[in-house]
Amino acid sequence: MLGRMFDTNHLKRIVGGLLLLGSLVIAVFLIFSLAKDLASWGFGRQVSAVMVDRWTEETSDEGVREKTFQYFIKYQFKTEDGRLITRVSSVGAREWVGFGMPGESGIVYKEQETVPADDMRNAQLGNQVDVIYFPPIPEHNRLNDMRYIPLYVCLYIPTLALSLVGIRIGWSFVRSKE
Repeated sequence: MLGRMFDTNHLKRIVGGLLLLGSLVIAVFLIFSLAKDLASWGFGRQVSAVMVDRWTEETSDEGVREKTFQYFIKYQFKTEDGRLITRVSSVGAREWVGFGMPGESGIVYKEQETVPADDMRNAQLGNQVDVIYFPPIPEHNRLNDMRYIPLYVCLYIPTLALSLVGIRIGWSFVRSKE
């Protein structure tokens, strides 16, 4: 019985099944992510939102010498039909400094004299930020990230191709007779 369990064909089917399952999970996740992005890029409406709050949260563990932070902004905008939508969005340290917010990252960038130039620099509460939303579901919105489309395409296409290759190889292993 133990010899049959480690039969080459049996092992090949197990590996194929695991490869097939993993590749399917990646492909499904990728397709849902791509659908959300395509909805914003292709059918999204760009509006100006008002920044109504901002804050930082320390994410470093206790006793760690270097502190790390997560940065958040809260914004509101009105849809074409007049609905008021509010959302909280996490932003990176460079964007935080670009917004002109006080905090640890501002000190670091000033010491290095590398404060990034950003079209939203020195934004404070009440100032405008660009947002893209999907009109049928305005809750599906985010800060305007259209400048990252080439990067997303460079990530989506190879990952989707690899997952499809994994599905094909996994399926052939599962279906193998010998």
